[in-house]
Amino acid sequence: MVLKKYKNQMFLLISELGLKHNAFDKIEDLGKFIITHIETGFKYSIGASKHCYDNLESIYTTFAPGNPTVAFPRDRYANFEEIKKNFTNWVNNHLKGYIDELNEIDMWNQSSQLVETKTIEKIDFNDNSPFSKEEIIQIKLGLNEAKLVIINNFNLSENQIEIIENRFRYLEEAIDRTNKTDWKGIAISTVIGLVLNLGVDTNTGKAIWELFIKVFSNIPMIG
Repeated sequence: MVLKKYKNQMFLLISELGLKHNAFDKIEDLGKFIITHIETGFKYSIGASKHCYDNLESIYTTFAPGNPTVAFPRDRYANFEEIKKNFTNWVNNHLKGYIDELNEIDMWNQSSQLVETKTIEKIDFNDNSPFSKEEIIQIKLGLNEAKLVIINNFNLSENQIEIIENRFRYLEEAIDRTNKTDWKGIAISTVIGLVLNLGVDTNTGKAIWELFIKVFSNIPMIG
């Protein structure tokens, strides 16, 4: 079995590494203390020697093709300080690496979901005249298209979705009261503000910006 003092230190170490305890399940099986990350299924198991509780070994899931398990150390037992260093390495390089890959935006997939809005490409956003009825329809269709792809492809909270809905509604309403040049400025500042207010990571923010570019690629300073 694994001593409580070691299990308690593992509990504290999880917090120090920036993870939440409710992201893990823990069981004890055949004398081993097994921690499982719920979302990924990655496991880190600690066991003790039959002859000494301070002689420890671990087995863990790796972020590698096929996600094989690896034993540490391989030919001997380790003390707890060595296990802590190994667990820290496992979290930072294997578990978080896999989580980052799961959360990474697939820009190819998202791009393929955007239908080319060729009619929008004909609009001159440097023109100070109001939008025509046809242009208003096409701009609103483009906004709705971009909004749906963002909402459907990112792991957003209800509050974040509400922010997106409000910002895109604001852009739609602005079409009816501004000319093309003014709307261009409003659109750029609104999307930048949207990304900042969502509080998303850099990759997600960049992906949202790229989606907007995809629809409105002919707007000067955007495309």
